[in-house]
Amino acid sequence: MWNASNSFRSLSTALLENSTKSIAMSIEGEINTRVALLETLASPNLPRRTSNDLIIRFNQVRSADRPHLAVLDGVAAQRALSRYNIPPPHDGAVLSDVHFPAGSLQPEIAIAVRSPGTSGITIMTMPPGRLIQGLSIADQGKDALLFAVTDSKGRIIARSRNPQKYVGKKTPDWEKLLAVRRANGTFMAKTAEGAPIIFAFRKLAHTPGWMVVAGEPLARFNARWQTPANIVLTALALAAILALLAVLGLSRIILKPVEMLAAHSQRVARGENARASDLKLVTSIKEFETLRQSLDDAEQTLRERASTVKEA
Repeated sequence: MWNASNSFRSLSTALLENSTKSIAMSIEGEINTRVALLETLASPNLPRRTSNDLIIRFNQVRSADRPHLAVLDGVAAQRALSRYNIPPPHDGAVLSDVHFPAGSLQPEIAIAVRSPGTSGITIMTMPPGRLIQGLSIADQGKDALLFAVTDSKGRIIARSRNPQKYVGKKTPDWEKLLAVRRANGTFMAKTAEGAPIIFAFRKLAHTPGWMVVAGEPLARFNARWQTPANIVLTALALAAILALLAVLGLSRIILKPVEMLAAHSQRVARGENARASDLKLVTSIKEFETLRQSLDDAEQTLRERASTVKEA
């Protein structure tokens, strides 16, 4: 029974981890798309004038949540890297954690690539929600799965539930996740609203330590694996009861005739005028009736011999 319960729980955990893996792959795809755009704009094979024109046109379409592109050199590049606390890019792209611009309550993240042959960078800044479009999931209520992405310091980059309220804030129980010391796994925690939850997590590749988590209310998670386990337990208990009843029934069928035959033999041994033919064996087992007839025949033979000896 213990093994069955563990199997059901492992299955529920695997479903949660698979959800996390799917979301992680979606987010990594979003990141790779942005990086590919930056690398194209920074490529030496693309004329600088063409690259600048593309960047200008891209930036002309402005909205509150639209990414912004820039090509920076020298001091401007160093200031941008320092502002977003990211190291100079070399062979690949670098991502920042959540950053709040001076005088703004709207968080940003940045992706930067090196411009080959120069000390400059091509950088894209944007609200976190633009990058993590894989988490654009409708809020299905407090009992639905909760998806979120955190940066390397545990601050929420994106969230499937109430993102406007929690993006940029540190997630509760971040230390519990760090204590697992693995790139993926599960842990018990509480949501930002304070509800108990079980999280599956996975580290995002090519990031400074971002994590994607998928959580399910603990009560619902436990119900998923405990309900079938309880059904199995009930079925086993019923099977045991039925087996016990069957044993008791068989015992009555078998033991009652044996007791009657044993009692009859004792009466015969005491010299009582008892006959096996007088026994009423209520049984469906034919062998007992054969045994009774054999006893009756044996008793009859003994009586005849005794009568012969007496007459002699």
